[in-house]
Amino acid sequence: MIFNNVELHNVDYVEKGEHGYVMYRVPKDTREQLNPRARDVASHHTTGVEIRFCMNCDKAVLKLFVNGQNKNRFLPCQLFYGGIHSGWIWYDPVNLNDGLNEIVIDKVKLEEKVAEKSKKERHTFDYRVIRVLLGSADVEFVGLEGNVRPPLDSEKPQKKILFYGSSITHGSLGCMPSLSFVNIVAGHFKVDVFNKGFPGTCHCSNAMADYIAERNDCDFAVCEVATNIYGAIPDEELTERIKYLINVYREKTGKKLIIIDNLILNDKKEDCRALVKKAVEAAGYEGAMYVNGRCLLESESNVTADMTHPNPMGQIKIAENLIKFIQQNNLI
Repeated sequence: MIFNNVELHNVDYVEKGEHGYVMYRVPKDTREQLNPRARDVASHHTTGVEIRFCMNCDKAVLKLFVNGQNKNRFLPCQLFYGGIHSGWIWYDPVNLNDGLNEIVIDKVKLEEKVAEKSKKERHTFDYRVIRVLLGSADVEFVGLEGNVRPPLDSEKPQKKILFYGSSITHGSLGCMPSLSFVNIVAGHFKVDVFNKGFPGTCHCSNAMADYIAERNDCDFAVCEVATNIYGAIPDEELTERIKYLINVYREKTGKKLIIIDNLILNDKKEDCRALVKKAVEAAGYEGAMYVNGRCLLESESNVTADMTHPNPMGQIKIAENLIKFIQQNNLI
């Protein structure tokens, strides 16, 4: 969405907060139908949120307010010039702390070389589009100082993918924002992505199914449906939720839909995988493609010490296997 002369990517609406504007990743009517923790916490944590703008000045100052950030926690933000990572230079600070953060951003340096690099690598973002990638926290947008404008549609990728899932899709606990499997897939195909990961609260609800189906601006969707909810509700209800998602997506879009069962590597999840596969088959939609989560993450060596969340290599492994699947099915 465009707000105060910048683009708030992966944000569906904003609301005045105590210090700035709270950024919500789903529309208000959808949010109000979600489970309490998804509604009150995960929906406004800034997973996949980017502040985007083009500069008509040498410096801009982005102001963000972080609520309740532990001073010892690493909460990185990353700067990209279009599709090119700036590294640690040309913006400061690179880590957000509790309270007001004023991030000073320089206009692209070495412009001729950056332009040449962008062209050579065939990036679909114009290199002049400033992209500030945020980690997941309770962050309010306060404002942006400088002569800036929102990017034009022609300066951004035309192809888009929507992702929905648990903390693993969300990118929790294992990596920098740009190294989630969602963003790795985006970088490989040079597409735009919308990350609707809901840590611990991805319940595959009908409200989220309706929202995903209404996002007709995306070429296809990838939905991790059972990691958080399997075993918490009767199997029959989960089956119906999956079938509802597939059917409403078919009815509203007619596009392809990737269904990932469960991204936790645990032998106890095999019944879950069988349930999801059966539900996808029962929906009878050729455009819905089932993917076994074990075939994406592959090995327990790819998870962190909590035995659940992928480490950085795990995020890369999921991305590599998902990229192969997308290529094999000619989705892009």
